[in-house]
Amino acid sequence: MTEYRNYKLLVYSLFLLSGVSGLIYQIVWTRMLVLVFGNTMLATATVLSAFMGGLAAGSYILGRYIDRKPRSLLQVYAVLEAGIGIFALLFPFVIDAAMPLYTYLFRAVEGSIVSLNLIRFFVCFLIIGVPTFMMGGTLPVLIKRFTRSEDTIGSETGFLYGLNTVGAVLGTFSCGYFLLRFLGMQHTTWIAVAINLGVAGAAWLLAKSANEKSLVSAAESASAHEPGTQSPYSPFVIKMVLVGIAISGFCGLAYEVFWTRMLNMFLHNNIYSFTAILGTFLIGIAVGSLFYARVLARSKHQIPVFVILQLGIGIISFATPFIFRLFHSTIFNRFDETLTLVKTALVMLPPTIMMGIAVPLAIQICRKGVNKEGTSVGTVYAVNTIGAILGAFLAGFVLLPLTGLHKGVLIVASLNLIAAVLPLIAVSRSTLRPVWAAGAVGIIALLFITAPQHLFKSLFQAAHPYADIVYYQEGRIANVVVYDFKNLGYKDFHLNAVNEASSRLWHVQLFKLLGLLPTVLHEEPDDALMIAFGAGMSAGATASNIKSLDCVDLNPDIKGIAEAYTRENLDVYNQPNFHQVVNDGRNALLLSDREYSMIISDATNPKMFDSWTLYSQEFYELVKSRLKPGGIFCQWALIPLPADAIKTIFNTFRSAFPHMSVWVIHGSSQILMLGTPERLNIDYAELSERLEPLYEKSGLAEFGIDSPEKFLSFFALGEDGVARMLDGFEKVSTDNLPYAQFIVSQDSRGIDNCLDIVRYQESIRNYIDPGSGVPGDFPAKMSVYEDLARRLNTGFLTGDQSKFSEAVYVAQQSALYDANVEHHINACPEKIRHFELYLGRNPDDLTVRNSLGVFYLNSNRPQDAEAEFGRALQLSPDHTVARLNLARAQARLGKFDDAVENLLQAKYLKPTKSIYDAIPVQMNRVRAMRKSAAFPDSVNLLVGLASAEYADGDIVAAVNTLRRAISMDSANAILLNNFAMLCERHEFVADAAWAYSRLLQITSRDLTVESKYRQFSKLALDSSALRTWESSRLVIPVMDHPAKSDDTHPHTCDEALAIWNDADPSGAVEEARLRRAAELYVQSTEINPDDVHAYIDAAAIYELLGDIDRAAGLWTVASRKRPDLPYLSQRANILRATSLLAKSNFSGCERAEQLSQLALNYRQLNEPEQAVVYLREATKLCPGSEKYANELSTARMESGIFHEKPVASGTVATE
Repeated sequence: MTEYRNYKLLVYSLFLLSGVSGLIYQIVWTRMLVLVFGNTMLATATVLSAFMGGLAAGSYILGRYIDRKPRSLLQVYAVLEAGIGIFALLFPFVIDAAMPLYTYLFRAVEGSIVSLNLIRFFVCFLIIGVPTFMMGGTLPVLIKRFTRSEDTIGSETGFLYGLNTVGAVLGTFSCGYFLLRFLGMQHTTWIAVAINLGVAGAAWLLAKSANEKSLVSAAESASAHEPGTQSPYSPFVIKMVLVGIAISGFCGLAYEVFWTRMLNMFLHNNIYSFTAILGTFLIGIAVGSLFYARVLARSKHQIPVFVILQLGIGIISFATPFIFRLFHSTIFNRFDETLTLVKTALVMLPPTIMMGIAVPLAIQICRKGVNKEGTSVGTVYAVNTIGAILGAFLAGFVLLPLTGLHKGVLIVASLNLIAAVLPLIAVSRSTLRPVWAAGAVGIIALLFITAPQHLFKSLFQAAHPYADIVYYQEGRIANVVVYDFKNLGYKDFHLNAVNEASSRLWHVQLFKLLGLLPTVLHEEPDDALMIAFGAGMSAGATASNIKSLDCVDLNPDIKGIAEAYTRENLDVYNQPNFHQVVNDGRNALLLSDREYSMIISDATNPKMFDSWTLYSQEFYELVKSRLKPGGIFCQWALIPLPADAIKTIFNTFRSAFPHMSVWVIHGSSQILMLGTPERLNIDYAELSERLEPLYEKSGLAEFGIDSPEKFLSFFALGEDGVARMLDGFEKVSTDNLPYAQFIVSQDSRGIDNCLDIVRYQESIRNYIDPGSGVPGDFPAKMSVYEDLARRLNTGFLTGDQSKFSEAVYVAQQSALYDANVEHHINACPEKIRHFELYLGRNPDDLTVRNSLGVFYLNSNRPQDAEAEFGRALQLSPDHTVARLNLARAQARLGKFDDAVENLLQAKYLKPTKSIYDAIPVQMNRVRAMRKSAAFPDSVNLLVGLASAEYADGDIVAAVNTLRRAISMDSANAILLNNFAMLCERHEFVADAAWAYSRLLQITSRDLTVESKYRQFSKLALDSSALRTWESSRLVIPVMDHPAKSDDTHPHTCDEALAIWNDADPSGAVEEARLRRAAELYVQSTEINPDDVHAYIDAAAIYELLGDIDRAAGLWTVASRKRPDLPYLSQRANILRATSLLAKSNFSGCERAEQLSQLALNYRQLNEPEQAVVYLREATKLCPGSEKYANELSTARMESGIFHEKPVASGTVATE
């Protein structure tokens, strides 16, 4: 017996390995076949259906074959495994051989989606039918080998099916997460082939072993029992179970289609999300099968168990959409890679476990009798698989487009109910059968009647509660949502929850440039092929400048998207020269030999599961072969990408298009790669002539592109710059190993590599024909644009917001208006126009009023800004953001008292952490502005004002204020030195050189100053040296945070901060959430008693909540932890005094004394404005006190209040 158990264990291990190789093949072959059939969900479903069709045929036919006469089953198994491995080696050649047939059939039915997919299934089945036929036969062979009695066929099936599926799980995760990423498809296939051939060899040796027969006989004698019998159920019952298991198979694959679509809304739609979904599905099947073999196989109540399983699958699947709603905010709407398996398991695991139980149970119920094990297994497995094929097809082709996700799930869940009722009817008395049927119909009707409408649409709405959904469709290919963020001034287009396009300035500029750049550089632009429609903006731009445009897109449902963006896309969908082609872009190029003047690829993120085929060397070579002589290729890409992905993409593009250039929309993630037939050499006069009609016709001017210089300003790298950037870099993405697809988590290395675009930035002047009528001011203009581009791109990639302010200063100094600069400081005229039009229709939208006020303020229109903020506060007096912004506008207008009053009020409107921290910064700036306004000739006050402006992030104001100070005291060495260092810090090279030259004139020989002067004088004149110096100063943001053993920072602090900063558009936080944040900070102090920041933030929140005593206690503890920070004890003193004041019954001068002490603490904290409030009250309570009058005078001077006069009401006003 021991030897027999070892023998079985060895064979079981072989079958587990067979499962590993089987799923490796499924994943690899699917990837290889989508290169031929197109990377669409329907094409993938076609491949899966053909794969399963082969399994079904093999299981059924080989199951019957092995029942005909005794034979060495292990030898049969060995032959099957060897055949699979050998065919896998030949698989690429089989695909090549089938291509002419597929191309011929494709062209014969081009335009018919249904016919095309039927042809794909037919050709795919021809390609993978043989190996999958052999795979399907392995299960019945081994079940027959080890089933000693018909009574145990279900148990043996459950165990072997589960074991094989465990191998499939291992194959899925190893292939999806590791093998494809590091080895590529070819070497991964070789590993699977090695497994198959190794399994075949081992099985053959076992079959030939001399003692196998004796081992088997001895084991069978030792475990002898009464012979089994046929199924105890009638043929009618068995037929109903077979129908039920077929329906169950249909439902299983239909659910997988639905679950994949649902989960892709909440995953990143990359290869790992696909692997997680498939792996989770298989885990459920494996667990269910093994559970049946271990626990349920001996059950005598097989029909009731089958009925319960089908009901359970249907009920749980019916609840799936509600699971998304229930866990939407806590799990599904959190885009965290570590939660991927949690999301898939929560949705898929319970029903798939039941599916895994159902198959071996059905085999046990439908068993055929002694020596019919292969037929028993093959029949049930084939019926179940045929149902699965139909489920995959009909769910994707029929149910989704006709009914949508939620109703589609309801329909399939209803089928599970039918699968449960059919066997129940078969075993029931005739009088009960109508009752069961009527009950099923009633339950199904109830499901549809009670189901909520637009459930998934409501989830999309919950993800962006402050936007309106203006278009929503659960289409044949994807879920489409168009949001209107009216308070932000743009619309976003999401495809399967991935943002694909928007009407934001930089997005529209990118799409316009992508569509027009090839047409204005091509010598004779005639026709073009565009891959991917998106929102149609690129298509609209291209169509406006050529005769014919073919647009290939996977999504047939683009009309509604196009209608949501008619202004941006120039209503391209209805233009006569626009032709929609429904197909995968690469597939369309592969199967057509038509050539185009231009090919433009607007494909999505290369990390996405369905886009990797459009960033490989083979794709670029295919594109090149479809271009007419002199043709141009242009492709979208994005930054930043992780690791070396951007260099890999550039190097891959360059391998096919050596004359490439890179164009970047300043300060954004949007870039494009341009491949020209020769080195880029632009004729300025011709370009100007071609662009002139397009400013209006193509909508360029409306989105900030109104001159040739601005159009050319997006140029970043030519072929020389690309060569320097890629010097020594050799990695190239291929179909076999597309490197860029597998690295999905952004990291510092990826930022650094993308910053090479800035480091190696070139001037377009190197690629302009000097004899083409270039105007005299062209070099100077382009120099400014290049400086702006460098700062904006650096700011975007590093997250350094100061770079955007620097760009403002550069533009102002050059008297150059730039839409991209204005966009980054929220002063874009396009958005102002949008807000004004919107408020004309919706005057009570306070959020938009506040947004418009911000844009007015940043556009130097403080009076208009004050009016908008005032109207917002009339609508909602507690609007924290509007009150803070009103204070900023009033300070700009010189209304300092009003500004101070609004800042003091904003602090107690339960603001977010960011607003809470901004209030003292703004107060400090108001104070400095007031002092400087009172004494405009004071250089020291101007220096103080510049410091306050700089602390507020207003670099432009700070530099200009220091300039004013220098103009008043040009011999002040300290002032000049500070100005020079500020200019050096922000790379204002010419200003720094000027300041150091002035310092040299007024100081004795200073070697440091002299060195700085020489350095910056050279930098101002030598662009190459300047680029090197600027590159050396780039700071790479740290994005990788490896856990440290001594890291004691509590996670509750991060959670509390997130809650404190989570507010509605008013900037206020709900009291309950504030209290929760405070509690979490207190928990943080218990985890790490030395975390002073946790004490401080908890105290601040309790102060906002009015819990003064608790806040005071926390400030006191913090002061003991850090006695070197006196403001902590001062804050505690303030709160204790405030609490005492509130509780005491003092009046008159006694109360005035308490107010005086409170004011003193505020003055020590450098908050004299609050001290003024208390001292004014003190002077009223004790009017004859000279002490309080003097203290009030001092506090007023500290606040910048130098003139004060009484008013009629008896209050005090300042001038």
